[in-house]
Amino acid sequence: MFSKRSFSMLLSAGLLATGLFFSACEDTVTPVDTGTPTAVTGVMALSSGDSSVSLKWTSSSYETNSNFKDMNIEFTDGSANFEIASPLAKGTTSVNITGLKTGTEYTFSIYTRGTDGKKSTAATIKWSPAKRWTKFTNGNDIKLYETSSSFASGLTFTATGPESHVLADANMWDLCLDTRNDSYDIGSPALSSYTISAARTTLIAFDTAKYKNVTALNDVFESASLNPTKETLVNFNGVTKGFMFNFKTKDGNYGRVLVKATGGAILQGTAPNRYVDLEISYNPTANKPYGLAGKAEETANK
Repeated sequence: MFSKRSFSMLLSAGLLATGLFFSACEDTVTPVDTGTPTAVTGVMALSSGDSSVSLKWTSSSYETNSNFKDMNIEFTDGSANFEIASPLAKGTTSVNITGLKTGTEYTFSIYTRGTDGKKSTAATIKWSPAKRWTKFTNGNDIKLYETSSSFASGLTFTATGPESHVLADANMWDLCLDTRNDSYDIGSPALSSYTISAARTTLIAFDTAKYKNVTALNDVFESASLNPTKETLVNFNGVTKGFMFNFKTKDGNYGRVLVKATGGAILQGTAPNRYVDLEISYNPTANKPYGLAGKAEETANK
């Protein structure tokens, strides 16, 4: 078998010997130009763990071209460049990239490639891996208790995990559950009915179109950086299915909260110690956003 280099040299020798013969062959072996590969579209992402980011996209129309070869993903943290180990085959529309650094912002670039060596422009998105918590550091599930309970009604987010605090320490809360006057709300402490001398600022982004009827943090991919702009309480009176929202703390840390439903209800247990079950995704590096810049709504749709 000839290498590309030896094959080229053989054709050159043929041209010198019989120019007419080579010219005729050239017409039959010249590859058809199938155009430049087009990029995938609709790239979205989520922080799937403290060292991983999941991406998904809509396939490129170039996949129907006979010249389609594969897709490749390159990414950078600004100081070093990386590439996924194996190219992605036709029909692939998602991938989970591991081995990343928590809180580091990466730029991911997806390329469509042809068998002729051509490749598309990059379809890019920026994202950071974030920590995931389903339990407190003591091993207990993450719960917030109703207002009348003697247990904690508020959370503080830290790099090592969420901490629960009772009303006496409400000035430490980043998030609270408020059930006074039969109104069930979760969100920014300053907007709650609690009396807090120096409430911390927590901005909330809740988009009813995307974030209702959610059962897991991995259910919702995002397309752009999150920038919550207002303090909000999300009301869940009568809500029977789980929902989520994004937040930004006073310290500039971004994250998302899943409020879980069990048996068609958000509030679990019995009064005066009813509670909500939560899962948390949290970026311990301040001012490294992730999530959709969604509008802040006042109520979770049923």
